[in-house]
Amino acid sequence: MSAMKRAQRTGMVGIIKRYAQLVTALALVAPPAFVRAQTGEAGARPVAAPTAAPAVQQHHERPATPPLTLRADAPELYTVQRGDTLWGIARRYLDDPWQWPTLWGMNREAIANPHLIYPGQKLLLDRRQLRLHIAQPLLYEKRFPSLRHAPLEAAIPTLPLAAVNPFLTRPLVVTQRELEKAGRVIGFEEGRTLAGLFDRAFAVGVPDGARRVQLFRPAEPITRRDGKTLLGFEARYLGEAEVAFGDDPRQGAVLTLTKTVAEIRAGDRVLVPEPEPLTNFVPHAPDPDLDAEVVRFWREAPESGAYEVVLLDAGENEGLERGHVVALWRDRGAITDPETKQPVPLPPKRYGVAMVFRTFPHLAYALVLETTDSVRLGDRARAP
Repeated sequence: MSAMKRAQRTGMVGIIKRYAQLVTALALVAPPAFVRAQTGEAGARPVAAPTAAPAVQQHHERPATPPLTLRADAPELYTVQRGDTLWGIARRYLDDPWQWPTLWGMNREAIANPHLIYPGQKLLLDRRQLRLHIAQPLLYEKRFPSLRHAPLEAAIPTLPLAAVNPFLTRPLVVTQRELEKAGRVIGFEEGRTLAGLFDRAFAVGVPDGARRVQLFRPAEPITRRDGKTLLGFEARYLGEAEVAFGDDPRQGAVLTLTKTVAEIRAGDRVLVPEPEPLTNFVPHAPDPDLDAEVVRFWREAPESGAYEVVLLDAGENEGLERGHVVALWRDRGAITDPETKQPVPLPPKRYGVAMVFRTFPHLAYALVLETTDSVRLGDRARAP
């Protein structure tokens, strides 16, 4: 190769490197719309550089409490891995992971409709602005062809799906009204008293047009801490069935049991399943005045722990929503002063955090994420 050709090749490589550095720098300081264009997200067009500095939209957010603090070991660049969760990534960057919306620069609307993060995407941290961006700089000049990467895998979930999947679509809590309106199993073929997988059952009250239903058995009522106010009924999930209707609506419906986790009895209830819920929601703090209580454990045990599900006696009507992170507290009670013989109240103990992932009118399921002690019935859930 001649000296002239070697020089041309060296100069071309230098141009490519300088262009890549320029695009990376722009991704760090550019507004979200420009970063989306660089990452190749849906609805964005590739651009080389903005022609003018766009106006920065100001979001008036209430001050975070405590102030946003990055972890000392927060990575400047992180590539999202298969198996990551949003909570795990937030924990990499923040001492308080529920402050993720502030680090991401999200307003209330963005929290309700979060940006999805996919394996393979790169997260760039701007320590000066305390902001995190998705950026995958690409070269767009025709003489420098490059591959465009589109996410083919599912977006990473907020929580480990193995821990919460059974709770997302099953009827675990029903209100008094839902219980009254639910269909009922009234019997089985050939006079049987119980039914199992692939057996047929007869039911009334199944909504017209339903093609698939879930079966449950009402368990104990769930009351508020006063022991009187009814919040709902715990529903024991039994299985699922396909529905066939006769020509005469007075004949009821025929259910073919396609999935069972327990035997089906006459009197068991029937509900049309809810649509698949979102598994991508943003960790954020609830209202400061939240004060809920742990009223049930999913597993029959006197205590619970990390990555176990607990039921809180507050729900949608009390302002709870998916993604709310709550701190777990325990009342230490009082201790008797040996000299004065008088009881001295002790300060409550904060020992863990949990995230709400499914809500009902007056109840909510939360996954315990971090704890230094076991969770007990009666422990409090408050804003972190």
